[in-house]
Amino acid sequence: PMTLILDDNNNITFYDLNRLQRENGEKGYFEIPEGTEQFVINNPWVNGVTRPLALWAVQNSAPFLDTLEVYDAADGATIE
Repeated sequence: PMTLILDDNNNITFYDLNRLQRENGEKGYFEIPEGTEQFVINNPWVNGVTRPLALWAVQNSAPFLDTLEVYDAADGATIE
């Protein structure tokens, strides 16, 4: 499955990320540790075949989104 990889010991599949849920029923999230300079989105599917994907990177769980960046991860992506 498509996977967000921070390092060898810290990664999550998009399937598992989609299933995260907080105790109050809100969608859960995957926290990227402070100081992380890059991460990789691994797409193992041949020819980059995948469903549409939207990824929101929010600094410090900001209550108001001043900056929104959407990345196309169809062929894998490195975010820096």
